[in-house]
Amino acid sequence: MDMMRVIRALVVLLTVPALAGAAVLENPQVGAFLSGIGVISGWKCEAEKIEVAFDGNTPLEAGYGTSRADTQAACGDQDNGFSFLVNYNDLGNGQHTVQAFADGVVFGSASFTVTTLGQPFLSGVSGSVSLPGFPQAGSIVQLVWQEASQNFEITSASVNAIEIDGDTIDLGGVTIEEPTFVADDTSACFLRVTIINTTSQTRQIQLVYNAFDFNDVGISTVIMRPLLPPTSAPSPVAEGWKTPGGDPITCPSIGSFVFVPDLSFIEF
Repeated sequence: MDMMRVIRALVVLLTVPALAGAAVLENPQVGAFLSGIGVISGWKCEAEKIEVAFDGNTPLEAGYGTSRADTQAACGDQDNGFSFLVNYNDLGNGQHTVQAFADGVVFGSASFTVTTLGQPFLSGVSGSVSLPGFPQAGSIVQLVWQEASQNFEITSASVNAIEIDGDTIDLGGVTIEEPTFVADDTSACFLRVTIINTTSQTRQIQLVYNAFDFNDVGISTVIMRPLLPPTSAPSPVAEGWKTPGGDPITCPSIGSFVFVPDLSFIEF
């Protein structure tokens, strides 16, 4: 019995220091690419103060003691989370390093790369972009610029996008005919897509594609949301770009994908 008490005491003595020393710097990860507003975060079982330091500069105190149920097994309690709000744009472009300290002792570090838009806080602008084929083929994600977070955030996601590769597609009474390029007398080149709704209901669709200028430089993502009334008549949808210099042009065939590498149809 006395021997069992000794063993239990040794287990306690060995376990408590181990638990107290457990700590993880979770964000950022080593090799991460970062921009905009973010947090340095992680957890530490026991500490009086958590600090973070960027590029070897003076440590700054982080908030510590938030509830982290996932640390119960490692720490024996849950009030172990820490975080530090940071505007990565303030660090400037290039590679940086952050260190995390518990009571003055380093317990984690990570190097990461920051890319800015040329200023610490970009204001008065707006923009959106689509990501066809993400997170898997047949999906499309819409992103919009958020000034408060200084980053792009997801506004919608669909898993039923269908890639159009030059063929006519029939989607239950809504037909998308082969996309073509059309030139007009104002030296503009238009992508024309004809959509026919043969159902008895009004159908709303979203047509998404990435536009490129005549130097093959990406300029924007164009989103058209035509509302199709019940009809069997074709409903053409067209978007176009001016050519440099205003000279007459010859449009490429859709098969070249020079201007429209990603063309997708979504019904919603």
